[in-house]
Amino acid sequence: MPFCFCLAEAGIAPSQMHHVTFMKNHFPKFERLIETYSGLAPARFKSFAAFMPLWIKDKLFPEKIAT
Repeated sequence: MPFCFCLAEAGIAPSQMHHVTFMKNHFPKFERLIETYSGLAPARFKSFAAFMPLWIKDKLFPEKIAT
């Protein structure tokens, strides 16, 4: 597993780990959505205007991190 190298380099055994966190990078998908909507402009502007605030608030810059 790729993370085993990191643990070995840090001198940490898997049994010493209490939590593992995964953070997804939403920027590549956001970029694809922008490209798609720019190709469909102006016909899909209403849909674009509806999704943009949600993506910016919830996906790109979330205020809270799940614990």
